[in-house]
Amino acid sequence: MRRVVFYIFVMLCVANNICRAQHFSFAQISDTHIGKNKETITDLQNAINQINTIDSIKFVVITGDIVHKGDTAYLDTTKKMLDQLSVSYYIIPGNQETRYNDYCMSAYKQVFGDDRFVFEYDSCLFLGINSGTAGKSEGHIADSTIQWSEKYLRKRQSYKYAFLFAHHPMQEGDVDNFEKAVELVERYDITCLFGGHYHRNIIFECGGRPDILTRTIMSDEKTKAGFSLISISNDRLTIEEYRTDSTHNTWLDMPLFFEQ
Repeated sequence: MRRVVFYIFVMLCVANNICRAQHFSFAQISDTHIGKNKETITDLQNAINQINTIDSIKFVVITGDIVHKGDTAYLDTTKKMLDQLSVSYYIIPGNQETRYNDYCMSAYKQVFGDDRFVFEYDSCLFLGINSGTAGKSEGHIADSTIQWSEKYLRKRQSYKYAFLFAHHPMQEGDVDNFEKAVELVERYDITCLFGGHYHRNIIFECGGRPDILTRTIMSDEKTKAGFSLISISNDRLTIEEYRTDSTHNTWLDMPLFFEQ
């Protein structure tokens, strides 16, 4: 009888933790392309400095194309810069790391460790995968990546939301087996996906869920360097584009509950 009561108590605690409203923010950095020109290092440093001033940011996710054209000489430089962040960061590669030579991915793993990540925060599951493929700009999801993802997604009922990060959008023409991502989304009720690759803020659909791409960190003639501030609050997702000239604007505000 005691065991039954204890089990019910534990399940009620878990349910209460899942059902309560989440309130947190994190930053997304994408497409740094360090080495493309001298401004890329300045852009990243300015973004890091600004992120470190925003107390609401709990962690940072970096979604690929870390260096430009597989230039391994800049991997160490980039890591030393990212290590200046005052919060934890999670990183995955993009096609710039996988496309140009096999050595770059080997060097990437030596510098950053794994090419994927998983963690939980405030009853939410965060998964990051490598969507790059050797010799191609187009993405691909390896069978081993699917199997790895499913190992954690099988526990989906333990989390209020599940978020999947990849460099490429999970779209036809961008990932040669994008149907695999659609299957994951539909089977495991993934809340939404995040990526980069297009260098601009845009939203697609994958398996009936948002497939959200955010801007490159790089500056150009028209805009300053920038990053995305993503907030989860009261069952809504908002994304603000923060620029290093201290301007920012909200470009996405949407609910996190969807029809099955």
